[in-house]
Amino acid sequence: MALPQLSIWQPGDGLRKIKYKYHVCLIVIFSVLIRLLFLTDRYLWCDEASSVLISRHSVDNLLFHAAFDVHPPLYYLLLHDWMILWGDSIAAVRSLSLLFGILTVVLVIALTRWLANERTALLAGWFAALMPMAVHYSQETRMYALMGMLTLAAALALMMWIKTPTHNRYLVAYALLMTFSFYTHYFTLFTLIAHWIAVTILSCQSHKTACYLKLPGWWFANLAIAVAYLPWLPVLFNLLTHLAQLRAGNDIGWIPPVTWRDLPAMYWHFLPETTDRVFRRSFCGWLWEVLSVLWGEYLYATENMKDIS
Repeated sequence: MALPQLSIWQPGDGLRKIKYKYHVCLIVIFSVLIRLLFLTDRYLWCDEASSVLISRHSVDNLLFHAAFDVHPPLYYLLLHDWMILWGDSIAAVRSLSLLFGILTVVLVIALTRWLANERTALLAGWFAALMPMAVHYSQETRMYALMGMLTLAAALALMMWIKTPTHNRYLVAYALLMTFSFYTHYFTLFTLIAHWIAVTILSCQSHKTACYLKLPGWWFANLAIAVAYLPWLPVLFNLLTHLAQLRAGNDIGWIPPVTWRDLPAMYWHFLPETTDRVFRRSFCGWLWEVLSVLWGEYLYATENMKDIS
């Protein structure tokens, strides 16, 4: 009598999973510690103070003042409730972005693990934990850390739907996350454009059995985002019609015109020289950059050795 076929199990699989979870916990703990460094080393600057002042109002007055701001109101609403719970000290108001920054690191690991493998996910997690720009915005009382977290979560939901297009619950999550992101920052539009480009490219690939652009769920999800944003559209249109006044009032006038030369130049902002308040004139920043690269090389080399053996 033939024995029933058993699933193949490698003795090292359980240990590998334990090591992976251990490394993920280590990355998260380290990201918390590095973001706590110098969290309160200086006073709130003008934009941060503006966030606190707007968020101190009642919800009705907050929405009124946010309508005249250059950003949508979701972050201010969250900060409003956050200050009710924890107060308005420098540590309290900045810790909300710190929380979003830590969750972003977790999402980077999860998204990379979904797209690639555990080794690549750990490498991406270390870079997200150590990237000076990410640390900087995790320590600022502004909406940028929230936007990064929401767009990453939306990308993860989109990728999960692409791999399993029959599971429309991922599209529901995607629509909600993108709506929240649109109510956080107007530049979410560029993320939506990138998602449409990705879905279009994947739909045009001949080896794909599902043409995502033909699936009604994708269109309904985007329609839901548009409908959910309708209440704020009059505010956005009013903002666009008063750009000249905003430039004259220095609300956005300090931003120089964007040229094609700025595209390669923006990558310098990922280096620690631009965030000296966190890394103290770049020595520690360069140290972390070097360590992260060496760690990535080690992970890559050990993975290749396992494949060869």
